[in-house]
Amino acid sequence: MRLYQRIEQILLELRPVFNREATFEWLLLLFWGVLWKTQAPGVTSYLNVLQRLLLE
Repeated sequence: MRLYQRIEQILLELRPVFNREATFEWLLLLFWGVLWKTQAPGVTSYLNVLQRLLLE
């Protein structure tokens, strides 16, 4: 769990790079989607993870 917390800290340090909050949130969704993917690489696997994140 500490690894995820450290990754979250690093990602939050990137916030000043983005002008808009929505753009930063899309980066977070994309990053965690790629990190947590459970299927073979492909667009569908990324969309499935994003769906899980949005429904939590």
